[in-house]
Amino acid sequence: LNLSNNSLGDAGATTLSKAIPKLNSLVHLDLAANDLNHRGANAIFAALLSNQSVTSLDLSSKTGGLRNHLCKHNGYPLECLMLRNPVLAKLSLQGTGLGTEGSIGLARGLVANRSLLTLDLAGCDLGARGAAAIAEALADSCLEELNLSDNRIGDEGLVAIAVRIGAPPPEPG
Repeated sequence: LNLSNNSLGDAGATTLSKAIPKLNSLVHLDLAANDLNHRGANAIFAALLSNQSVTSLDLSSKTGGLRNHLCKHNGYPLECLMLRNPVLAKLSLQGTGLGTEGSIGLARGLVANRSLLTLDLAGCDLGARGAAAIAEALADSCLEELNLSDNRIGDEGLVAIAVRIGAPPPEPG
């Protein structure tokens, strides 16, 4: 179901969230660029806790006016989604501004998640702490593809990721 670029807002997302648990044959849900904020996104995350068919969720933003805006208030709902949804394989949150605190919640859920294979967090303002939290989850996750571009992770975030994927720790000094 592709509903991207439709100005749904939080009210539209909340309305749609009431139908999602009953849509047993739905495998892809695209709500990119719909002017969603944390409330609308959290309604979708909650609906996906009881939906066992959606394998791909796109809440990304596109350049322009209809951006989706996530934040620290999405961290715990994302954690719950990662912990309790056994089928979601692809999640795109590109350009949503999830931030450090939101990514920390997501990372806590990733540690125990065994279904998510692709995660797009490009342009989410993670910073070094958010990147380090995601890096910590990498050792236990099943991710095959991770996009962290445009997140100002700096050297600290890069080192955390590099060490988790097998690089030796940097020499002190």
